[in-house]
Amino acid sequence: MPVKRMEIRDKIVLGRPIMMASDGRITPSSTTTCTIANNFNNFNNINTIASQSIPKIITPSDLQALVGPRTEVRIVSFQEIPNNSYEQLVKEVAEVKADVKKALSEISQIKNLICQLLNQPQHPNVESPEPPIVVPIRASFPIDNITEMSAIENKLAENEDFFQNMVNEFTNYLEHETENRNARSCSYAIVDQFFTRDFLLNFTWTGSTRNEGAKFAMRTFQNIIKLFYTVINNAADSACDMAEIEDFFKSILKNSQKRVSSLNGERNRCTSNKKPKNQNIMTSDSSYSKIDDCEVVCINDDGILVAFVESLNVVYVQNSEFTEVLTQLINEMYSHYESDHTICTSVTPRKVYAVKSVVDDNWYRGEVVSVSGQEVTVKYVDYGNTEVVRFECLRNLTGYFGQASSYAVKVFLPMELIEGEGERKEEKEALEEKVVSEFGKMIVNLVPQMKVLRKYKGEWIVDLCVNGCSVAEELEKKGLARAADEDVVCRLIDSQENSDELEGEKNGVLVYVTHIVNPHEFYVQLEADTEAIDQLQESIQIVGESMPQLMDVKVGDLCLAKYSMDGNWYRAKILDSTEDITSVQFLDYGNMDVITDGTLIREISDAFEKFIPYARRLALPLIPKDHQDEWRHEAIEAMQKLYQDQPARYTVISQADDLAYVHLITEEGTSAEEMLLKMSLAEPLSIIEPHSVGFVSHINSLTDFYMQLERDTADLEFISYSLSELGAKEGSAEENVEEGKMYAALFDEDNSWYRAKLIHSAAAGELEVIFVDYGNTAITNSVKYLPDKIAELPILSRKCSLKLPESGKWSEEAEKKFVELAQEGATCFNIVPLAPGQTTLVRLLLDGKDVMEILSQEEEHQENVPAESPKIAEEKNIFAQVSHINSPGDFYLHLSTRSDILDKVLNHLENPPMDPVTERRTDKICAATFSADGCVYRAKIEGTEDDKFKVFFIDYGNTTVTSDLWELSQEFQAIEPLAIRCALEKTTPGNWTKDHLEKFLELSKGGEENFQVIFVDRSSTPILVKLLLNGQEISLESPEESWQTLESQISSLTEEMVNASMVRRDAEAIASEICDLSITQCEDELNAIIHPAHSTQLSDIPEDP
Repeated sequence: MPVKRMEIRDKIVLGRPIMMASDGRITPSSTTTCTIANNFNNFNNINTIASQSIPKIITPSDLQALVGPRTEVRIVSFQEIPNNSYEQLVKEVAEVKADVKKALSEISQIKNLICQLLNQPQHPNVESPEPPIVVPIRASFPIDNITEMSAIENKLAENEDFFQNMVNEFTNYLEHETENRNARSCSYAIVDQFFTRDFLLNFTWTGSTRNEGAKFAMRTFQNIIKLFYTVINNAADSACDMAEIEDFFKSILKNSQKRVSSLNGERNRCTSNKKPKNQNIMTSDSSYSKIDDCEVVCINDDGILVAFVESLNVVYVQNSEFTEVLTQLINEMYSHYESDHTICTSVTPRKVYAVKSVVDDNWYRGEVVSVSGQEVTVKYVDYGNTEVVRFECLRNLTGYFGQASSYAVKVFLPMELIEGEGERKEEKEALEEKVVSEFGKMIVNLVPQMKVLRKYKGEWIVDLCVNGCSVAEELEKKGLARAADEDVVCRLIDSQENSDELEGEKNGVLVYVTHIVNPHEFYVQLEADTEAIDQLQESIQIVGESMPQLMDVKVGDLCLAKYSMDGNWYRAKILDSTEDITSVQFLDYGNMDVITDGTLIREISDAFEKFIPYARRLALPLIPKDHQDEWRHEAIEAMQKLYQDQPARYTVISQADDLAYVHLITEEGTSAEEMLLKMSLAEPLSIIEPHSVGFVSHINSLTDFYMQLERDTADLEFISYSLSELGAKEGSAEENVEEGKMYAALFDEDNSWYRAKLIHSAAAGELEVIFVDYGNTAITNSVKYLPDKIAELPILSRKCSLKLPESGKWSEEAEKKFVELAQEGATCFNIVPLAPGQTTLVRLLLDGKDVMEILSQEEEHQENVPAESPKIAEEKNIFAQVSHINSPGDFYLHLSTRSDILDKVLNHLENPPMDPVTERRTDKICAATFSADGCVYRAKIEGTEDDKFKVFFIDYGNTTVTSDLWELSQEFQAIEPLAIRCALEKTTPGNWTKDHLEKFLELSKGGEENFQVIFVDRSSTPILVKLLLNGQEISLESPEESWQTLESQISSLTEEMVNASMVRRDAEAIASEICDLSITQCEDELNAIIHPAHSTQLSDIPEDP
């Protein structure tokens, strides 16, 4: 055993140590009797014991007084034990162990009493973010050497009583010495009772280290870890698993050097006297390190710390319960990032980073507010204040530090300044600064009482009190501020929303343009996704060549395809396929390729298929010049040159159906829109101003109609007058016409000329045109050249659409009502645009009433009518696959007649530019993520469960609980559910059993088996059907069940016929009919019962007269 300096935690008798093996057993010794506290001659041993904590000498007489009666410990050598006295040996050893235990307890008491006499703690009394180090619970703790740790590890394994005693004592310590009883706080509270901090410097979790020299592996001490785990689960308010304990040890060991350093004093929390701008606390982009507010745990009546005063109405508060945890987080960040020299070369606004404060050189979590040159303004998410730092002060936030919630919550106070008459702007600003300063002195770092008044648009409005007095009253006494109405704060929150939108538009999302079809269709990748895309591509290149060729090529399928330009493999979707040629689009880049070699198209593994496409489809709010359908090559080329190999930023204008309209600006500030407009290659997309007055000029449907604005009346009259003069002039009509060009065209119904675009030129001189200022189409044979001054005027009709109702489509009655309301263009509507685009989604108001409400009244009579079952084609040979089974009496089918529609829906949902659902009401049709495969499907919201939503997948029949809900375009909302709810007819009494269900599941083969469907009763719910397999009706019931059913039917039928015959008093007929209906129980007839297709049906028996 290694020789070491004797300390109070050693197993000793004064004068000579008791020798112990590594497993805690006492080893043989020539000494047979030792006396504790009887011999104080070896005073140096006692002095050594107390040298770390006792600065002066204690005399032997002092210790004699402390110890009390002497205690003897007898140690027996093996030579003293007779061979036939094994039982006596066991008894002696047990007595020795008991004596040692008692001695150790008394030694621990000595140490406690010495500290009490000296009125001095064992360790320097310094502030520390960790729980204070107290007198050890047992003499063996805290552990400071590997020999002792090994001995305890073995003893915990061999002695259950010792293990349980340790559990009880450490649990008792936590119950009496700690207030915060969550698992992590309890872990920190006792780790210093287990080990000295210096000792833990010798450990890593695995034993490996980047530095020279070996370290011990903590994971090999499983019994100590088990003891730790058991204590925490006994004492903590909430349970934890072994993985969490192991993670805690990994964290402690990783930061062991920092924990030693922290004994020298706690670093100050970051503060700043600069007044920050009003910003959102967290990023809204899901691709960033997401840190959520811990508002629920922070909003309490007490236990609140005010971390930062932003203004008179805005403060940031922390829950005092998490002070220790937050301090630990900051200290661990300091240890980690002080050695991380990877400087961020670029940063993304609204993303959270690790930031080194210039105030105290500590590391904190900060959200980037803005970037100016090499300076970055950050907001510290755990405190609320802002600071300007340089690029070199930022590091990427690792996953561990990004997992915890932000510990500061923004709250609003209803107060207002007490202003003097005629104060100038400068004086008001000075007054506000004074009030904020005074306000901060009153509440920062104090624990005020907080009362929640209300929650408005997700923000908390509260009142704060200090020492029982409202801060508003205290400020009013000083003539600085007073309580205000809550509406003042609500208006502030509203204005904050607007400023946030402007700030988001100013900063934008950093992207790289990967492919440009035209200004109305281009694709980008988020800069934040760059690393993930690179990793994905590396993996694809490794396995691409080894994947099997895709033999069954179908439009819409995903695959791996080799790009002809660089020979690399990419994820792709099949757009079109013929015998020799396949067109694909690369999911993560947006560009397309034509492949003629089938070996260059490979199957895609599930591991690659689960990632969402990284390419986002966007559009600029422009249309081609001169109202053309196609973009000129110069416009495409100019845009490609502008964004080639350089980042850009986009801000969303609106999301219209499957397309996001954006402003796109280079890092140098060049706008693609401005460039194309200056080059006369584009025109602005027509935008309807809110609350414009307009008329309906043409109606195709409620989702496809055209409107003219009242403000354009003069231009319409000018065009009409000019074209009437043009038509009156003599001259032949144009003969060499081009499709897509603008002309003056004659409308035969009123014999007037209008501006029109040629859609199609047919034989015999017939021309199909659309009258661009009205929206209707017609056939004409008279068109004339259009003067430039007329052709260049903007198109004066706007294609519009109303939102779909909850049912997903408008009824014929609603369509007719809308035509009636429009009165052929005579009715003035107030127009509220909801989403711009080539088709503008609008809300129309008529005399202040929403037109949708008027139209919905036409459909009220349908609300009490049961929902119709989906229309099913009247075909004899309909085949289907089972999509979901609840039971044989409740399952869902995919009809083969609807496979094309289902493919269309699924293809759309593979790469949809969708927005999260904002209106999460019951029965809303949306898209939802299915957790089992990570894919998105159409769904209907059925209700809420906790903080998630229960949804029903309308195209499959199953349900799930999810929080990932997405908006669907109107087109795909309108498609009726594609899963048909059905039931098999049960011929035997009773309910369907588990055996029936298992047999049905087996026959359906997980939805791969094709059944022929015969509809028995379409009016029932579910629809009653028969399923045929290979021409035979499937039967889930056993032969015995079928036989019993047939017997019952025969018995019932016989009884009815007897009664009928008795009425006729025809006894002979009774005997004859009963005889005819008798059935012998032979095997052949039983088979006929099981397979009725080959036998006479009961329905063939003549009915009773």
